Amino acid sequence: MRRGSVILQAYADRIEAERLAQNNVGRCAWCPDVVFEGTVEHTRAELLAHRLKHHPEAKPRKHTKRIVPMRTLLSGKTLDDNIANARVEGAATWDGAA
Repeated sequence: MRRGSVILQAYADRIEAERLAQNNVGRCAWCPDVVFEGTVEHTRAELLAHRLKHHPEAKPRKHTKRIVPMRTLLSGKTLDDNIANARVEGAATWDGAA
């Protein structure tokens, strides 16, 4: 176990408990007259039970994170060429003779 992980976990649990204790109004996406009011934890459970009972065919959307591929720069230069070019342009150098 990492040092401080107990404190970080306690902090994360406290933040999650505060979030779940906030007041919320939950509405069904398919039934315009179905409204649940209460804490986030309560409305989440009520909406889940309602969806399973009245809309079993409805599947929740799966949120996917789109990954944007990074372009790699292939210049054909070696590391020594890059260092030499950087020195020509005025980059700092260390000769190790300190």
